[in-house]
Amino acid sequence: MHIKKSRPRPDRSAYQPLLSEDWRESLGKLSPSDPTAKFNSLVRELGRRPSYMPTDTELSILISECMFRGKVKPLSNLLAQVPLQTLEISSPANEHAWRTLLEAMPASNSVSQLTVSKLILSKQEFDWASTSLLFELLGQLPDLKSLNFKSCTVRLSAPPDPPSCPPLLELRNLHFEDTNKPFNLALELLNACANLSGFHLDTNHGIDEGEHDSLAEALSDRHALTLQELTLRYLRDEKCVLSYSVLIKNAAALHHVDLSLNELSSSTLQNLKEVLSGKTGLTSLSLAGCCPASDEMFYEKQVARIVSLESLVSLDLSLNKFPSSMKPVLMAITSHPRLQSLNLCDVTMSGELVTDVLPIILEKNTTLISLKLLTLKDSDFARLVVAMNQNHSLRSLSIPNLERRLSTVSAEESHRLFPNYLALMGRVALNERAWEIAVMEGPMQVVLGSMSGIAPKRVFLDVARYAAGHVAAEGTGNEAMALSLVNKEAHEKSLAGLAALKRLHERK
Repeated sequence: MHIKKSRPRPDRSAYQPLLSEDWRESLGKLSPSDPTAKFNSLVRELGRRPSYMPTDTELSILISECMFRGKVKPLSNLLAQVPLQTLEISSPANEHAWRTLLEAMPASNSVSQLTVSKLILSKQEFDWASTSLLFELLGQLPDLKSLNFKSCTVRLSAPPDPPSCPPLLELRNLHFEDTNKPFNLALELLNACANLSGFHLDTNHGIDEGEHDSLAEALSDRHALTLQELTLRYLRDEKCVLSYSVLIKNAAALHHVDLSLNELSSSTLQNLKEVLSGKTGLTSLSLAGCCPASDEMFYEKQVARIVSLESLVSLDLSLNKFPSSMKPVLMAITSHPRLQSLNLCDVTMSGELVTDVLPIILEKNTTLISLKLLTLKDSDFARLVVAMNQNHSLRSLSIPNLERRLSTVSAEESHRLFPNYLALMGRVALNERAWEIAVMEGPMQVVLGSMSGIAPKRVFLDVARYAAGHVAAEGTGNEAMALSLVNKEAHEKSLAGLAALKRLHERK
């Protein structure tokens, strides 16, 4: 009987891809897999335009196709010769595909080592075998800063000797979105990271309260000093949100918390308020879609207390119900000392709040720069137009649902159907232009002074303001940006111009 001997696989660390063939030529020799496939159209495009450099998205398509077809040589040429920042593998890869990618990877000591900084894995299935290959891949990506799992399925039981992930010294952001049972994988990756700044759980499945406790503990033990962003969207049980209370309280650098789509009761909100009260660095908070299914006593008071946190600069309250009892929440926004961005998109709001309280926010709040609103009747916009006469800070207003509708009608029809809305947008545009002029006055003095051979301070401010107004009205965004970055003196003059504009508005 003839026994076929298996040849030992060479150590991949000694593997060096041969660069004798251009990567375009290598891909061009592959037989078409599907006449309609994106891969084939990309290869044809590369053949027609030799100087064309594919985007990262297009490169990901080429890489994935080579993986699935087991084409090591063209893949190794591509990886060694083309710079790649973001790699996305969006079709389920089997063990053979992962091994093809690993075999084609440049050696760790190669000058052509991959510089991938973001890896997105979509629709993948991970058992321990594929997870071991994933860990091997991660060890070959020394510049990896962001790792995303989207719509993946994780099937990791507890084997006697599970593979371990190599240290991920540069990884800063870890995302799990719509992924089934990611706990074991997430915990292993958390323990492999050294300086994680962002951890994101978004609409995942199959993580129980005890597992959330373990994830929160790992984050607290290893990343409490570096964590800056925490996303806990739709955890399915508010008790799971509370698992992270100690982490939120102790994370010294935390500035963004997203608790969207968790139904939060009054008691949970009270707990969060106590946890967040000492977070002077917390500038961004999302409570989108967090209202409970049934009405609760004192709910609005707890929300108002959280909204009143003085450190907040950005607040998302979209997708919530705003009955008249939520008036304290909007009134807290009215007097907020730092809030610059507010999202009220797709909220259900009572008529009383629309007609009586929204105008007060525009009249009284002096810091709000960006606002997203729910869709209103055009007659409701009339009150907001009047309120904008007292507002000199709001420079961006968005009503996505209404904007989509307006994109389908002519300009004449828009003016007929929504005259008050268009008047409101015009008033916001005036604020934007006034701000641009104030920002550019100082730089314009420098530019005009240089053109005239005189000191910037000798250029009359009225002349600089007129020139800045012309650029704001007629120039491009790049021109405005260039003016605002002329030099340090111009920057200081810009700040002085903004302060003068604010004082002028206060006197009015």
